[in-house]
Amino acid sequence: MGQKIVLYSGRNVVVKFGDEAKGEDFAAQFSSVTLKMSVETITSKGMKTGAIYQDVDDPSFSLALEGFQARVSGLPEPGQDGLQAFIDYAWLWHGHKLPFTFLPDESDPTKGFTGTLTMMGTDNGGGRGPHHPFSIDLPVDGTPTRLDGKLLGGGKD
Repeated sequence: MGQKIVLYSGRNVVVKFGDEAKGEDFAAQFSSVTLKMSVETITSKGMKTGAIYQDVDDPSFSLALEGFQARVSGLPEPGQDGLQAFIDYAWLWHGHKLPFTFLPDESDPTKGFTGTLTMMGTDNGGGRGPHHPFSIDLPVDGTPTRLDGKLLGGGKD
């Protein structure tokens, strides 16, 4: 049959902060997760017609999250760890460098990314409506690492 393209569905995403194996996974509170690459283009023009020189700068990355403000209700079951709301976690760890793991589809754990980001607190509150959303771009240190060991940006694999 050969190879085929399998599209990500936006379901069963993993977004962990802290230890890759045991870190806090808040994907159930996010409606969108995007590892964003921002690249500036460089264009210089000489004094002769056609003397145009173009290049791209080194990329910078951020982890863009959109989600719903939440709170914890009730007590954990005996023997279980307590749940945590992402907005509380973000405020608690504001300004700290944290490792992260992002899997677009948990059924394929080699197609994700790890790195270190700086956590920031999110907006809190909102208007009348079904759920109060938040949106935040967390800056990533350097270039994230792909879990399959291939390069992320900077050339062909």
